[in-house]
Amino acid sequence: MVGADFSALAARCPFLDTLCAEARARLAAGVREVSLRRGRVLFLEGDRPDAVYLVCSGLVRIFVTELDGSETTVRLVGRGELLGELAVIDGGLRSASAIAMRSVVAYRLPAALLAAELPAPGTVGRGILAGLVAVVRENTKRLVIERSQPLESVVATLLFDDPGLLRRVTQGELAGLLGVSRQSLNQILRAWEREGVVGRRDGRMHLTDPAALRARHLVGGSGVVSPSAADVR
Repeated sequence: MVGADFSALAARCPFLDTLCAEARARLAAGVREVSLRRGRVLFLEGDRPDAVYLVCSGLVRIFVTELDGSETTVRLVGRGELLGELAVIDGGLRSASAIAMRSVVAYRLPAALLAAELPAPGTVGRGILAGLVAVVRENTKRLVIERSQPLESVVATLLFDDPGLLRRVTQGELAGLLGVSRQSLNQILRAWEREGVVGRRDGRMHLTDPAALRARHLVGGSGVVSPSAADVR
């Protein structure tokens, strides 16, 4: 049953959906379901990759730890999304840490099984994949630097790149992701609500005027990748 459920979810998962049905069936034969409580660490930055995870339910936070001990959130991973595969592709260490932000159920796939389905080392296909991974790793470093900007700019960039973010996470969760107090975040959101930049629907805030962020020069086409859009592990 686990294998069948994995196959169905993998067929709709970016990256895994590029594999043929036979390859996904081979992966399904080796997966096992794991349940993670809120706050449970899946892996840490600098670890060697031993597995990849396909999230079935819940939410996983991907983050990097800076020299001063602060954490910068890179991405949120939810149902149908994969994490941990980049280090398997290029053979490097984990570029970020992963922790269950809510209770999580995921399919754990041993790294060796996924590696066996990749183009062989030394081939053009593997070289292309490794090159893409290098770009993502570099983007992660740039993201960490850009997240050190003033809080208002950081929040504006997040909402501009991912307009639905406020609908998926609570304000408390968003404040936690940014490593700031909820009060600091609420001050920004309340000011934007008065100006019509954000609004409320069904008790949740949402972005109503993306152009206003550009007009105020809070976002200037920075290319920052939002937590839900990056593919960084």
